[in-house]
Amino acid sequence: MKKSLNPISWLKAMMPETNREDEYLRIIQLLSEQLNIYIETSPRPKVTDTQRSRLGTLSRLIDRKTLHSLPCMVKVDTMLGWVRQLQRRKFHSQSDKSKGGRPNLEQIIRKEIIKLANAGCLTARRLEGELKKCNLEVSHESIRKILREEGFPSGSDNDSWAKFIKRQIHLMLCTDFFTIETGGLLPFTKARTHYVYFIMDMATRAVKIINMTEHPTQEWTVQQIRNHALEDDNLFAGKKYLIHDNGPQFKKDFCCILKSEGITTKAIMPYAPNMNAYAERFVRTIREECLNKFVFFNKAQLRRALSQFEEHYNTERPHQGIGNETITPWKHAENTGDIICDERLGGLLKSFRREAA
Repeated sequence: MKKSLNPISWLKAMMPETNREDEYLRIIQLLSEQLNIYIETSPRPKVTDTQRSRLGTLSRLIDRKTLHSLPCMVKVDTMLGWVRQLQRRKFHSQSDKSKGGRPNLEQIIRKEIIKLANAGCLTARRLEGELKKCNLEVSHESIRKILREEGFPSGSDNDSWAKFIKRQIHLMLCTDFFTIETGGLLPFTKARTHYVYFIMDMATRAVKIINMTEHPTQEWTVQQIRNHALEDDNLFAGKKYLIHDNGPQFKKDFCCILKSEGITTKAIMPYAPNMNAYAERFVRTIREECLNKFVFFNKAQLRRALSQFEEHYNTERPHQGIGNETITPWKHAENTGDIICDERLGGLLKSFRREAA
């Protein structure tokens, strides 16, 4: 807590003798006492820039020795520092108003380093060489410092599974199973778990639901590949990789049948479903938008729902991953009539289009 100072003695020594001297002294004493109370009760006052400017300007009009004898809420050097700070800020703000000219070299280099790092070039030595080709001389130590400040992991190319998929996505398929239960609600009916097998084109998001079974063995899966997938020329055309999990359905025989068609299988790491994220996201979509809305009494009802959703998903539903476009070209794009709604599965699945004019 700061010590309260009494300026009365100073005022009596400095002020001339006048008829109103006592009145001036009482006024100043009242103001001084108020300031002392504020100093004693406010250890860290909050002062705005405008208030700093006023205090600093007034303090410069008083002699330094005299100023030190006055009761002040902050140190005298602090008030004078406010004046210098405001002067510098005013000078720099006026100089920054000029919008012309080029940015300084450090800003240009930092911008280019971030640009190259985002493109995948993350080693400091490699960036030094690439910048030298562009007539920008900068040491690898400085590059490493900038990469560290911007949050880039310097020292390696930082390749990842996501980047691998992005580079190869036009050549890739993914496959998986999901389960759905039927029956068990009526007397003399048995609850059954069906395993639904599907394959997805990761580039276009197109899905083909192959078949479903209660016993998804490797032999059954291989037979479905032979009977359905390989007969569909559009499914495997131009594809080189198939991502799958580590289930017993995707073992040696499964890999061999696909290898004979020029497809390399890629198993994800154990307990890492995010490595097959496209397939997992489709399972979530079909459950939330369709399967969780029904109670299936038999296999025929389930097969009809799967068929209707597959057609809706591939032809009518817009997908955020491909820019909110439909997988197949929208055949009603040229229509200019009224907007109408097409429904499937009793209105559960809806699609909107314009009528032909």
